[in-house]
Amino acid sequence: MITKGRILLVVALVYAMSLHAQLVQCPSDAMLIKLLSFGDLYLGEIHGTAETPQLVQCLVEKALATSKERIIVSLELESGARDPGSYPWQETSPHDGRTSKAMFNLLAYLKDKESQGLLNLDFQHKIIFDRPDGKSRAEIIGLDLKALSERGLLIALSGNAHSMKTMPPGMPLNGLQEGRYVGPNMTHIWVQAVDGGTTWNCSPDCGVHEMKKLSRIDGNPDTLVDGSTVGHDYIYFIPQRTFTASPPQKVITDTQH
Repeated sequence: MITKGRILLVVALVYAMSLHAQLVQCPSDAMLIKLLSFGDLYLGEIHGTAETPQLVQCLVEKALATSKERIIVSLELESGARDPGSYPWQETSPHDGRTSKAMFNLLAYLKDKESQGLLNLDFQHKIIFDRPDGKSRAEIIGLDLKALSERGLLIALSGNAHSMKTMPPGMPLNGLQEGRYVGPNMTHIWVQAVDGGTTWNCSPDCGVHEMKKLSRIDGNPDTLVDGSTVGHDYIYFIPQRTFTASPPQKVITDTQH
C-alpha cells in the first residue's frame, strides 16, 4: 500500500537529486588532476554549502578513473549517518551544515560506489569522547586519518578549523586541529569561493548566512593559492564565484502523514 508519507519521501528525494544535478560544476580536468597529484587530501570546508560536497564527488569520480590506489573517503559525520533514516537526517535532529542536502546527496553517491566495491567510506566521528589514555578527540581522529592514508588514496572532508596543519598567527589554540596529527603526507586545502556567497549554519542562529570574500587573499575561480596564512598548504577557489547555501536534509519517513 502506498501511503501519503511514502509519496512525499519519493518526491523529496527526486527533487533533491534534480537540484543536485543542476548545481554540479566540477573543477577543470587539469585542476582535478593537479589536486589528485598531491596524493592524500584533507579538505577544509565552510559547512552548509552546495559546492564543497560536489567538489568531493568530482574528485572521487576522477580518482576512480585515474588512480591505481584504493580510494578512501572520510567525512566529518557520525557513523550512524550511513542510514538515511537515522537521527542526523531527521526533522527532530539539531542540524548544522554537515547535515545538508548536498552532503546527503554526496553520501548517497559514495554509498553506491562503496556497494560496487569501488571505494571505502569512513566516518570521522566514530569516537565521541576522549580515551582514558589522555588523547584528545582531535588527536584520535587525526591519527585515524593518518592510518587511513597509509592504506590508499585518502580524500578527507571536515570543517576548516579541523583541517588546519598549523596554527595561523593570532588564532587562539582551541584544540580542534585534527590536521596537526595526520602526518606529513597529507595536503591540506581550504575550499573557498572568490566572492564569498551564502551558507547554511547555526552561527549564531540556524539559517542562511552571508559569507564575505576573504580579505587580503586574492584568487580567481578554479585556482590554487598559498594557504599558509590560514593554516593550510593551499586555498582552492571553486569554479563558481560564490558559494550557495544548502539547507538541512530532513528525511520524511513513511510514518509521517
